[in-house]
Amino acid sequence: MIIDLRILLFLLFAVCIVPAYAQQDKFGYLKEGYLQVFTLSKDGGTPRQLTFEENDHWGFDWSHDGRKVFFTANLHEEGELDPANSEIYEVDLATLKVRQITDRQGPDGNPAVSPDGKKVAYLGYDDRYLGYQATRLYTMNVDGTDIRLASGDLDRSIDQFEWGNDGKGIYLSYDDRGNTKIAHLTLDGKLTEIAENVGGTTLGRPYSSGSFSVSQDGLLAYTYTTTNHPADLT
Repeated sequence: MIIDLRILLFLLFAVCIVPAYAQQDKFGYLKEGYLQVFTLSKDGGTPRQLTFEENDHWGFDWSHDGRKVFFTANLHEEGELDPANSEIYEVDLATLKVRQITDRQGPDGNPAVSPDGKKVAYLGYDDRYLGYQATRLYTMNVDGTDIRLASGDLDRSIDQFEWGNDGKGIYLSYDDRGNTKIAHLTLDGKLTEIAENVGGTTLGRPYSSGSFSVSQDGLLAYTYTTTNHPADLT
């Protein structure tokens, strides 16, 4: 991905009015404000705010040329009444113009741009207003066209994903009967399991969690654990 490595992209709480009772698991009561997208020179200085809507913004990635940022938000007029209906947007760094990319009833988010800059992978589902629905993996062109369900018949929610360096497949993790697994998914739908027993390092919380990362040459690093073995980096 070709980006200006002198610029950092991150989230900050920008001061806005939010309900005083807002709280989040592990963090407790939250300070007033919404998550906004900022850039900052790696040498420090004054952050530049890119988004300004009174809504949270999260799950972002650079465009291949470094001129735009894809992010997730629910900017619908009555979004507070339909909190799961998030979309993927892009913001132009030169003009700060925001453009909506996805448009369906349901959560779309966590965009990740392919190594060649032509595709965006993201998570979501068509909301049927059920108690639980599996989060699926989709791909689309960077302009929002040619949306495809990449995860096919996999009936497990996808937690984390990462493009392979060649852009021909995506690594992903999902829970299967209490066991978190990592697999490789080609863009034509072939799923190959790579690892299992992926676990987190937070022993005091009742979640399997865990994480993984893939190197440029395809080497996989992940947190490995079992019911009687604390997490190690494998």
